[in-house]
Amino acid sequence: MALWYVDNTASGSNNGTSWTNAWQTAGAITGLTPGDTVYISGGTSGQTYSWPVDWSPTDGTAGNPITFAVGQDTGHTGMVTFTRSGSSVRNSFLFAHTTYYVTINGEVSGQRRMTIDSTYAYVFINDISVDDKHLRFLYLEWNGPGVWANGAYYEIAYCYGISSAVTDGLDDSFINHIGDGVGASSGYGLSSIHHNYFQVARLQTSGLGYDLFKYTANTDIYNNICISAYQATYNGGQHNDGYQGNGSYVRIFNNYFENFISFPIYYEILANTSNVLIYNNVMKAKESGVDWGAYIGVVVRSGSGPFTIDNIIVSNNTLVGNQDAPAGRTLGIHFNNGAKTHTATNCYVVNNLFYGNLETVASAGAVTVSNNVLNDASVSFVSNDVYPTGNFRLLIGATAAIDQGISPSYLTSIYTTDADGFLRNVGAWDLGAYEFGTGVPVSTLAILRRFL
Repeated sequence: MALWYVDNTASGSNNGTSWTNAWQTAGAITGLTPGDTVYISGGTSGQTYSWPVDWSPTDGTAGNPITFAVGQDTGHTGMVTFTRSGSSVRNSFLFAHTTYYVTINGEVSGQRRMTIDSTYAYVFINDISVDDKHLRFLYLEWNGPGVWANGAYYEIAYCYGISSAVTDGLDDSFINHIGDGVGASSGYGLSSIHHNYFQVARLQTSGLGYDLFKYTANTDIYNNICISAYQATYNGGQHNDGYQGNGSYVRIFNNYFENFISFPIYYEILANTSNVLIYNNVMKAKESGVDWGAYIGVVVRSGSGPFTIDNIIVSNNTLVGNQDAPAGRTLGIHFNNGAKTHTATNCYVVNNLFYGNLETVASAGAVTVSNNVLNDASVSFVSNDVYPTGNFRLLIGATAAIDQGISPSYLTSIYTTDADGFLRNVGAWDLGAYEFGTGVPVSTLAILRRFL
C-alpha cells in the first residue's frame, strides 16, 4: 500500500516516489497495486492538469481500492483542476466501463479541492450493465459535465455539480442510470448519492429542463440540495423532474428539492416494482413567471401496464407550493391514479404536510392514505423562503402538524428520525420532514452549507 505523487511542477527524477520526484502527467503513472494512494498537488493556490480523455486507471480490489486524492501537505492543498486532453465519443473524465475499485477524493480539511472542468461531457461514464464497480467520487466540483453510470456500487458524496444549459445531444439528464441494469445484486444502498449540491437548468413556461436523477435502482439518495434554475439557453426536451425513475430498492430521503417545474419526484411504474421509500423530503415551489400548471410534488404512476407494486411508501414529506401561482392550483401527491391502476399491496401515503396552494392526495388502487394535512392557517415555518434562507422546521403554532401523525410499524421499521436526524416522538409523530421540539438543531441544510 504505497504512496505516490503527481505534481506538474516537480523538477526531480519524476518517478512518483515523493513530491520532489513526482510524476508530472497521468501518462507517467505506472506500477500501482491495490491499496495504493496517489496524491496530486494543487500547489499553494491551485494547479491545472491536462488529463487524458476517458481515463481508465489501474484497478483496485475489494477492500483495497486505488485512491487518487489531493495533496494533504502544506504547499500542495490548492485546487486541482482537470482539463480534457484529447477527444472521444464520450469525452469523459473517468471511463468507468473498464474501471473497478477506484476512489477519487478531492477533500482537504473538509473542503473540496478538486474540479472536473467543462471540457468534459461526463465526470464518469459506464454505458454497460456491469454490476460490481465500487467507484467512489468524493468532494468534487464540476460545472457542465454529467454522470452516466449503469451498474452498481457507486458513491457520489460531498460534491458540487451544476449542469450546462446546452445539452450534449445524447441525453439531458444530469445523473443517469445509477444502479440501473444490475445483474445478480439487489437491495437498498448498493449505491449512494448523498450530501451533495446539484443544480440543473430549465426554462420557465414550457415545463422543460434537465432531469436531475434518472433511472436508478438499488440506490439511496439522501441529504442532497437539489435546485432547478432558469436558464434561457437550455435547449433540451426533457420535462424538468428532480427524480424520474422506475427501479426497485430505492430510498429517497432527507433531500431538499426546489423549483422543479414538472415533478420534484416522479416514480414512473414501467414494470413490476417494489421497495420504494420516499420520506423526510422538502419540496419548495416558488418563482414568478413560471407556468406551474404541470406541477405535482410527488407522482407514483404510469400510463403503461397494469403491473403489481409492493411496499411503496410516501411519508413525512413537506410540500410547499407557490402561493403566487396564477390560475389553478399546484398539486400535491398523485399515487396510482393514472391511465393504468396497478395492483398495489403495502402502499401508503401518510404524514405528509402540504402548504401553500396545494391539494393533498389523489390516489386509487388499494393505496392507504392517512394523516396528510393541508392547513395554511395552522402551519408555520421558521422561514418560508427559497434556498439558502428557507427553513422548514415547524414553529410552535403549527398545531395542524405537531403530534398529528402516526407511527405504525411499516414506518418505524424503516425510519424513526426526522430530516435532521433527531428521533421522532414516541407515539404521535409530527407531519412533514421535521419533528418539533428537539431543541435548536443544526439542520441538514446548515451542515451542507459548510461544504457548498
